[in-house]
Amino acid sequence: MNLFDRATTRDLAIAGGIAATGALLMGLVMASLSAPPEQKARLAALDQELAQVTSLSRISREGPTLPPGAICTKAPAEEAQVLANAIKDDAGQFKLTVTGLEVAPAAGTDGRLAAVRIRYEASGPYEAALGLLDLMSKRSPQIYADSVDLTSKGSSVTLAFSGRAFCSV
Repeated sequence: MNLFDRATTRDLAIAGGIAATGALLMGLVMASLSAPPEQKARLAALDQELAQVTSLSRISREGPTLPPGAICTKAPAEEAQVLANAIKDDAGQFKLTVTGLEVAPAAGTDGRLAAVRIRYEASGPYEAALGLLDLMSKRSPQIYADSVDLTSKGSSVTLAFSGRAFCSV
């Protein structure tokens, strides 16, 4: 005679309920054991970081922001020399003749930024002048153009450029 032969439907339902309750209790015990003991400390640290990020994001919205690499971190006079050498090298790469190159710190600052004035003329093929402008647009620090004049001179062009870069002071 088998044990299940004598069990009634009611007995089987009770046994199933006991088994389900036991499985549920075992699941709850396993879930509580699986939480790392330092979970509260981690959550507190995350809350602090979230508060800091939120406050920093509010600060950055108060004024204009510049993209990374937009301003130089060197002294304006030092950066002027670096930019002058870079313009000469870049123009030479495109086989352009540079005349009247002036790169110097501008007089006065606004307290946090100092401008470096950039002026030059370059002569050569049209595509080379555009290549130089494209290369300058990718430079760090960012060079901001005040005026760009491209004048055709027969088979070549003259590029007259005036602009600024900014350094933090």
